[in-house]
Amino acid sequence: MQINFRAATTGSGTYSTFADDINITSPRTNPDHIDYRPPSLKLLEQIEPLAGGSASFVSNRGNAVWTLMIPIKMWYATEAAARQAIPALAAALNIGLIDLQIFVTGSSDAVYLPAASLGEFTPDHGTGQQGVYLSFNLKFTGNNFTTTAP
Repeated sequence: MQINFRAATTGSGTYSTFADDINITSPRTNPDHIDYRPPSLKLLEQIEPLAGGSASFVSNRGNAVWTLMIPIKMWYATEAAARQAIPALAAALNIGLIDLQIFVTGSSDAVYLPAASLGEFTPDHGTGQQGVYLSFNLKFTGNNFTTTAP
C-alpha cells in the first residue's frame, strides 16, 4: 500500500509517495508500516419539532464530511535521523488542500480523498527490532471519498 499526495488542483499534477509498505524510501531503512482503516462519514442532519404535532421534521442536509485517520510507522537508522525527518515530513504535507491517493501496490486499486485538509500530524518515536521508528497519525478531512481519480 502507498499513501500518495499532491497539491489539490483540477486533476493535474503527479502524486508524491509519502509512505510505502513495500519499497524502502530513503533515508528510511525498512518499508513503512501503514495501518489503513476505512474513513468515517458524517452528515449534517436537521431535526426540528413541529408545532402541534407528535412527530419531528427530519432532513438530511447533505454536507458530507469524510474523516480518514492513517497511523504510519517509519524506520530510521538513528534517533537523530528520525528527529530530523519530522520537519521534512510535516513540510511535505503543509501545502494547503491535498489530493490524497491510497494505492494498493501491485494492483490498480486506489481510493481518493480529493481536496482534503490535513488536520493532524502527531509524531512520536521509539526503538524496536528494526531500529528507530517514527510513528504518527495523519488525520485528513474532505467532502468526497471516491474510487475515481480527481
